[in-house]
Amino acid sequence: MPLRIQKLASRLTFRQLQVFKAVNDLKSYSKAGDLLGLTQPAVSSQVRHLEQALGMPMFEYVGRKLYCTAAGEEMAGCVRFVFLELERVQNSLAALEGLVAGELRLVPVVPSGHPLLKQQNVTAQEFLDSGLLVRESGSGSRLALELHCQGQRLRAKPSMELGSNDAVKHAVLAGLGVAVLPKLGVLSELALGSLHIVDIKGFPLRRSWCVVYPQARHPTPAMRAFIDYVQQNIRQFEQMFLSR
Repeated sequence: MPLRIQKLASRLTFRQLQVFKAVNDLKSYSKAGDLLGLTQPAVSSQVRHLEQALGMPMFEYVGRKLYCTAAGEEMAGCVRFVFLELERVQNSLAALEGLVAGELRLVPVVPSGHPLLKQQNVTAQEFLDSGLLVRESGSGSRLALELHCQGQRLRAKPSMELGSNDAVKHAVLAGLGVAVLPKLGVLSELALGSLHIVDIKGFPLRRSWCVVYPQARHPTPAMRAFIDYVQQNIRQFEQMFLSR
């Protein structure tokens, strides 16, 4: 490893990266502090240490709005990669121990500090009335939610429509509302505590779907185990769906 990289690595901490990610996601020092349980000066200090280590500013204000600098955008991509790699390593280590890590289901999520987290026995309707963020009409995840609401006689009035699960996730992180998202897509945020699953009767959602994965990509241990399980039990699944 080059000496310059060794010096940089010795000056960076995962806490700095976590704080940077929160500020970048929420575009606010104070909201990032609330999310991570830190004061605003503590958040500013962590970002400042990161900027000193890298030798470039990560954020800048235009008026009263906080923006990522060009260097900050580069760092944001790096941070996302780091946490995704940590998740991959965790799954690989679990596989070496003879375990299978990873979950495949849809779940109701809210940002850290949301009032519903302080409430016991949250009903599905209370969740849906808390500013529901959804995908565009025709998406699989939205259709699953709509069918569930029809079957349970629930009212689902979206407060905002967005074009991807990632956009919905970041809107929830920004405090714009709540959403039902695939758990695989929010594992990092759940681990960091920036998103939380609300325990609601009837969730996670169950729906019929197809198993697909990129042909050029080697399946992870979790993916391989799941595909094998589906193939070995396909007859039981068919009977279950036919009976309904």
